[in-house]
This record gives sequence, C-alpha cells and structure tokens, in this order.
Amino acid sequence: MNRIPDPSLLPRFSGKVHHELLMGNPKSVMNELIREATDFYMNAYPQLTHDVEYKKIGIVLITKYPYLACEDTINPHDLITSRLSAHIRNVRRKMRTRE
Repeated sequence: MNRIPDPSLLPRFSGKVHHELLMGNPKSVMNELIREATDFYMNAYPQLTHDVEYKKIGIVLITKYPYLACEDTINPHDLITSRLSAHIRNVRRKMRTRE
C-alpha cells in the first residue's frame, strides 16, 4: 500500500505559483497549484490511490508551504489532500473515456 516515500517528493511549481505560495497567498493560484501538483504526482507515482498516500503528500505540502493548511479542520492537510485526490480522479476518468 505505501508506494510513495515518507516524506513524498515535492513538485517544482511554476514561478507564479511558487511566488504566491511564498507570499502566503495560495488562494489566488490554487487551481494552478492543483493542476501542477496533479501532473507531477501522476507522473512520479502513477499508482497513487490510497488515502494514506494522499495524506503524506498533503503533509509535505503544508510543511513546505504553511499557508496551504486549512485551520478549520481537524487535519490541516485535509483541504489540499481532498482537492488533489479529486483532481487526479477526474483526470484519470477523462483519460479512460478517451481510450
């Protein structure tokens, strides 16, 4: 089940996304961040499917970029984890329908 290292690798975000993350303004680039992270993690870990794996990724992302943490939840990584997993599922679904 644990196919990714702990901690997981971090994507190299585009200049715009990286800058906004460092400035503490992730909301302005969240869609781009999710797209870029999806591309990275689908290539780095093609078999990524388990909640534990997404949790590792979420924790690494909020450790590096604390402004991604969601303070309104028990687990601060929940928002980024759920958005990333949903986007990966959508991309995979689109890929299957094209085949």
